[in-house]
Amino acid sequence: MKKMMQLSFSILLGLFLLLGSLPPATAEAAGQVEMTAEAGFKGFARWGQAFPLQVTLVNPGPEIRGRLVFDTNNNELRIQQQKEIVLPTGSKKRVSMFIPANQTTNYEIKLMAGEKEMAKCKSRVTIMQPQEMLVGVLASGPSTLDHLGGIKFPSAGQRISVTHLEAKDIPEKSLLLDNLDILALNDFSSSSLSKGQLKAIEDWVQRGGMLVLGGGPNWKKTFFDLPGTLWPVGISGTRQISALSGMEKLAGESLEAKKPFIISEGQLRSGQALLSSGETPVVVEDKRGRGSILYLAYDLALQPFANWTGNNAFWSQLILRINPHQMAGANGRYVSIQDMGWVLRNFPASDLPSAGWLALVLLAYIVVLGPGIYLFLKKYDRRDWAWALIPALAVLLFSMTYLGAFKAKGRDVFTNVITLVKLQPDSDRAEASTYAGVFAPTRKEFSFDLQGQQVVDVIGGDMGYMMRRTVSVMGGSANSSQFPLLATVSQDERTRVSFDDASRWSMRCIALNENIEQAGRIEAQLKTSQGKIKGTIKNKSDRTLSNCILLNRYGYQRISKILPGQTVEVEFAPRFTPNRGPAFYRIFERYPVYRPQGYQGEANWERQWSTQILENASRNGQLFDDSIMFIGFSKAAASQVFVPENRGKVNYNSIYLAPLELKLAAQKALSIPPGVINGRFTATDGRNFNQDPWGIGCEGGFLEFELDLPFSREEVKIDEFKLYVGSNDYRRAYLMKLMVYNFHKGRWEDLSYQPGGMLLADWKPYVSEKGSLQVKVGSGDKGPGYVNISGVTLSLEGEYLSPQVVPAAPDGDNMEGGE
Repeated sequence: MKKMMQLSFSILLGLFLLLGSLPPATAEAAGQVEMTAEAGFKGFARWGQAFPLQVTLVNPGPEIRGRLVFDTNNNELRIQQQKEIVLPTGSKKRVSMFIPANQTTNYEIKLMAGEKEMAKCKSRVTIMQPQEMLVGVLASGPSTLDHLGGIKFPSAGQRISVTHLEAKDIPEKSLLLDNLDILALNDFSSSSLSKGQLKAIEDWVQRGGMLVLGGGPNWKKTFFDLPGTLWPVGISGTRQISALSGMEKLAGESLEAKKPFIISEGQLRSGQALLSSGETPVVVEDKRGRGSILYLAYDLALQPFANWTGNNAFWSQLILRINPHQMAGANGRYVSIQDMGWVLRNFPASDLPSAGWLALVLLAYIVVLGPGIYLFLKKYDRRDWAWALIPALAVLLFSMTYLGAFKAKGRDVFTNVITLVKLQPDSDRAEASTYAGVFAPTRKEFSFDLQGQQVVDVIGGDMGYMMRRTVSVMGGSANSSQFPLLATVSQDERTRVSFDDASRWSMRCIALNENIEQAGRIEAQLKTSQGKIKGTIKNKSDRTLSNCILLNRYGYQRISKILPGQTVEVEFAPRFTPNRGPAFYRIFERYPVYRPQGYQGEANWERQWSTQILENASRNGQLFDDSIMFIGFSKAAASQVFVPENRGKVNYNSIYLAPLELKLAAQKALSIPPGVINGRFTATDGRNFNQDPWGIGCEGGFLEFELDLPFSREEVKIDEFKLYVGSNDYRRAYLMKLMVYNFHKGRWEDLSYQPGGMLLADWKPYVSEKGSLQVKVGSGDKGPGYVNISGVTLSLEGEYLSPQVVPAAPDGDNMEGGE
């Protein structure tokens, strides 16, 4: 018996030890899932910009149904991002998500099944400063275009970083591509890119990106699977050449080819050939919307170009000319979506009850509390009750009035939707930035449901301010995981932004960007004549646009309304004034110079609201800085991104922005008013450089500008040529030192500042062969320590010496060359 008990005990002990050594099923599953993540473009992303997150999961174990979760930090408020996922047994998945602009650089991504953590990994991203440019390279050569990192720009701290990418790194959301200013394809198999990725690249170019396409002996590998819309040149083959003297002239460095090299040849389809070899275009710029495609007929990674000493000079000219995302020579884009949270609080006044209802309520008060209560107490002979009954009835009537008003208005949900639509002159596709805010005073929780997978930013606004204040008073932790949760964003087939019950009396605000198909265009037939801009504009959209503005830096015309398909005539004369604010202030002045017959100005609150919107658009780089621009307003929704639902009163405000083409002559006469040709900032040797919508400035040095003329010196006869420098402080402007470069003498010459413009009587020595004028503005020996100017422009009157095709207003350097 004793032996049997010992044997039983031994068996039980062995079973216990065996079972104890086996891990639980959930732990086994968690241990088997392999998970890695990469944020940004090979770990790089731009400040203030949403960027991609790629998560790779391998699951050799049982099927898992869960969600990927990570946190972002929005000004010490936590935004949780999540996406539903199913991992079948033995599966490997690559999941694409996005990370909104935030203050976090280290991310912990978790795979959750219910409340269980199945796997986790970490990813780190390097956030580039606003003034830095990022170049993505898709190429077989591991060092292709690395020399771009050595280019120096005039802005302090501005530089270029180059990152080498793979096809899988290109997102299908073009908005995420905005982290890149330049994308180069050279000796790269375009067949590895999906249709969605190619479409994203096309949209990215339209919004201001610079796409570089290299040719050479392997041109088919790069071009064969690209859509025809990305071919500036119809390539037919290759040929050998031994020299490109035009490139040497442009860069100022000899291009030594020890043996002949191969270029691709073909016919120009679109754009402008900046450099040709005989009839073969070698360097082509093709403008697309706000961006450009740059085609080069040679392989960027092969000799003699790979190690050419002129690369920096040659490429700096190209980048300054094309200026992707308006980054070259600037100190970065000022992204401020948080400011829009306060603009969204500006609602139009809620409708008040009608005068009839108010009169009826007042009459009821008078009747009940006056003769009504008197007759009642008299009937029952209880006048002594008056001291109690009258106050009680007053409270009852007040309560009924309040309850009725609350039922009618107090539980309404008010939604404010502001959309800026950036139309293109040559495409019906437009970029839209939408900001939405909801005020739901009786809703503890609130959610935005959006069509499709949208790249969404959550705006803190007053809700975030109150949450941060509460945490500060309670002694909140600095650990981002313990920041108060502002919202949860579900990045699924239908995007949902869910706000927790932080404060029901505050605004819940989001921002998103999207591309709108078939948005329409504003077609212009405008020309300059006798110091005026005149012609017609046509509304080729399906929207009625009201309170429209035709805007030049130094003038504007107001138009009450333009119906779909309607054409209106315009005529106004820009006038230079030395001390003026930015355009978004001037266009809402109370006394516009040109007010057509029948024009009705907007209400005061609308004027203030419009100014705030355009100011934020200008700061964010969304307000175009062209020679002439159209702005129109609509009360209709610009897109259908929001899922329809009963959410109370929705207030839509859509602002349409469109750059317009402008011809510079009427027949043979040549007339250019101020603001049509504006100085392009190229360099500074001063300190504390700053550029914003109000102007550009530096301390203890000079600001250098280049103005590009659309003609050569020998093509025109000029009767009056004036140069203008706008100053933000007219009293200090007289102390500025101005210089203009004399190309005949090869030196800088002084100019005396005049607020009404400096007359160049003998103008030809100051214009280069390629038609550019160079100006320096700075603090002289006795001048102000810090110089801040609103810009440099010119005006001229004259005529062409021979009839010719009327040119358009210039938008870049006239960089030309040949063999």
